[in-house]
Amino acid sequence: MTTETVELRFAPDTDTAGTFKGTASAYGVLDSHGTEFAPGAFAASIAERRADGSRFPLLLHHDLARVAGAITELRDTPTGLEVVGKFTLGTPAGDEGYRLARDGALSLSVGFRRLSDRPRPGGGRII
Repeated sequence: MTTETVELRFAPDTDTAGTFKGTASAYGVLDSHGTEFAPGAFAASIAERRADGSRFPLLLHHDLARVAGAITELRDTPTGLEVVGKFTLGTPAGDEGYRLARDGALSLSVGFRRLSDRPRPGGGRII
């Protein structure tokens, strides 16, 4: 299995404390778990959230008990899933996540429920 390098763009916004933007998932790249996301993989989830007005929680280390803020914007672009989010400063998880992101020690990642996939040539799966 080959893992490709991804440029992670995750930058705290200096104008609004706690706000950030970045690529949560790049399309066409095999991750360390053997998963590659295809363009449009998140389209249905984005549409569902927009329809009901709900947001995706920002979880620290994928831990449901450590909500660190919320994803405020999602854009499905040709190159990947772009997000804008805000850490909830003043909470333990929000403060920790913000400090880790500010110091370059935190990256974006997506949690997902796999509805279907197909084998990836060379190993892994494409969702």
